[in-house]
Amino acid sequence: MTATRAPARGRAGALPGEIRRFLTHAKTGELEVSFRNLDDAVHVVYALGHQMIYAAVGIAAAAMALVLEDRQAIENARIAWWVSGCAAVLLVGSMWLTRGKLKRQHKR
Repeated sequence: MTATRAPARGRAGALPGEIRRFLTHAKTGELEVSFRNLDDAVHVVYALGHQMIYAAVGIAAAAMALVLEDRQAIENARIAWWVSGCAAVLLVGSMWLTRGKLKRQHKR
């Protein structure tokens, strides 16, 4: 019984040449993995990051404007409102451009 198990282990333990090459490349760091449509997804995530920043700046500037108006610093409050408005314009513009990218991505 031990004689029949030994050759079976030898065949099962031996790796085919392709797997051996794969493991060799993986060990030496030469293995490359590529993903389809990864660039499109990265651009969408990048745009989402920008949108979050624009929203945060807009909310912070609007809150600052309200506080400054309450403290009668009208000129500074006006500047804060402008910053908030510019952030809102950038946010809407980013949303609009990203929507166009997503539409083009779905057409493919």
